[in-house]
Amino acid sequence: MSGHTLEAIHRKSGDINRIWSASEYDRLLDDPLTVLVQNSCSFVIGRLVTGEAELLMIAVEQEHQGKRVGRRSLSRFEEILIENGATCCFLEVATSNVNARALYESQGFNIIATRKAYYEIDKNNRIDALIMRKTFSLSSMDD
Repeated sequence: MSGHTLEAIHRKSGDINRIWSASEYDRLLDDPLTVLVQNSCSFVIGRLVTGEAELLMIAVEQEHQGKRVGRRSLSRFEEILIENGATCCFLEVATSNVNARALYESQGFNIIATRKAYYEIDKNNRIDALIMRKTFSLSSMDD
């Protein structure tokens, strides 16, 4: 999958914040630490460094949202992380992103901190980010 394809899916996701550019995605795709799960209408991308992973972006085209596409992609992303030695995964999510927060919480992510005024909505408005973490259990690592 190319950076242009990832940018196009991100644009079709309905994200109201900044859409990442194709060149930003291409830089990630060139990084050997990057983990990507994708299909024609969604992707999950992150990094895995010495046992700790970070989910950087999950995007599902709007017409496919609410159909468990994101949940399945996130589960596959976690499987790949565990297969490659991850013990935990971190992510940041806007406090206003209720759907993403619900997905992450249902998948076992817990809020561990808040970054005040982290995301810039526009020149005069910023919103907090929640930092979430999921620790992979020993049983999930043995599967």
